Amino acid sequence: MNLSENKTVIEFEISETGHQIVEAKINGKLLRFILDTGAGTSVLDRGCLSELGIEETLNVENAAGLGT
Repeated sequence: MNLSENKTVIEFEISETGHQIVEAKINGKLLRFILDTGAGTSVLDRGCLSELGIEETLNVENAAGLGT
């Protein structure tokens, strides 16, 4: 079995603060995101949700971070 056949390569940049930045399309719009491999969830702010036409959903999880 050739392992290279089962791989996907994702290009990213490193920001001045050391964050890994990736580009992704949501609903046809290209956006930039911080790739946080240790995060338990992903978060978009209300303005971004509205721009993308995504309905907000709430859950009981709390998010914590440095707020960069």
